[in-house]
Amino acid sequence: MGSPNRMDRRRLLTLTGGAAALALGRGQLVRAQDATAEANATATAEAAGVQVSTAVPGKVNVAWWTHNNIAFVAANKAMIARFQQQRPDVNIVYQYFPYDVFISKLQAGYASNAISDMQQMFGTWVTEYARYGLLDQVPDKLAE
Repeated sequence: MGSPNRMDRRRLLTLTGGAAALALGRGQLVRAQDATAEANATATAEAAGVQVSTAVPGKVNVAWWTHNNIAFVAANKAMIARFQQQRPDVNIVYQYFPYDVFISKLQAGYASNAISDMQQMFGTWVTEYARYGLLDQVPDKLAE
């Protein structure tokens, strides 16, 4: 039986292993906190909406709002790029929003007459907005 103050190999390994585990745990905690902070910042930015492009002086700027469905956003960006290659005089100012924010943004925009030039709505929404006379008809020259 040894002295209670004596450091044997087993106790040393236990203590150093514990210290190493704490250090690793601290590192994981810091990484988890960093990931949480980054996710919160992303969520805040997403809630406010993501503006993909900005107005370009000297061009016709067309504002377009959509929801943030990943597949829709990717397809919309590709479509905007193709369109702007064919019509370099037109710039699409593209913004997308989380679903619930998008609904609120549309409602507030129409109520205050501060709506984007185009919106990518779900079909069931179109009939409601059209019923109240909020949507413009497509101009004849563009209807083709």
